[in-house]
Amino acid sequence: MSGPGFDRYPLWWVLGQNLLFVAFFALGTWAMAYIGPRGLPILYGGFVFVMLCFVLRRELCTHCRYYGGLCGTGWGLWASWLFEEGSGNYERGLKAASVFWVLALLLPIVSVIAALIWRPGLARGIHLLALLILGGAIFLVHRETCRRCQNASECPVSMSKGRIRPTRPPSNG
Repeated sequence: MSGPGFDRYPLWWVLGQNLLFVAFFALGTWAMAYIGPRGLPILYGGFVFVMLCFVLRRELCTHCRYYGGLCGTGWGLWASWLFEEGSGNYERGLKAASVFWVLALLLPIVSVIAALIWRPGLARGIHLLALLILGGAIFLVHRETCRRCQNASECPVSMSKGRIRPTRPPSNG
């Protein structure tokens, strides 16, 4: 069943959204070095990588109508290369995603704030500002992605209050 929204997101949309994620999580990994031992950034980066690339893809994406296709993040296509359709546990995935996104977004910001309190500096201030700007951009872009998603009405974690029909078909060119 096809509803309002994109059947297939434009490639530029997918690449742009993932670029925001990569930039935030790279700065987030660096931020962890301010507050802990050398292994902490590796632990944070590994946590983000495993959760985003494998755990959440199996648990959530294998149940999505975009499974095997180009969703707003491209993760439905990625999941189809790794896991069989329906192989994950959707309820467990929702819980894991909630914990993941809170930790992955807030830990770096809190780390830089703590570092600024302990040892103020311009570079750390810029680092914090960059994380806040990227975090805000991720929120806004992902909210718009949800608005254009065909799953929005059924998704319990959709950021969309209402869906829109695209005014023109997406283009990957």
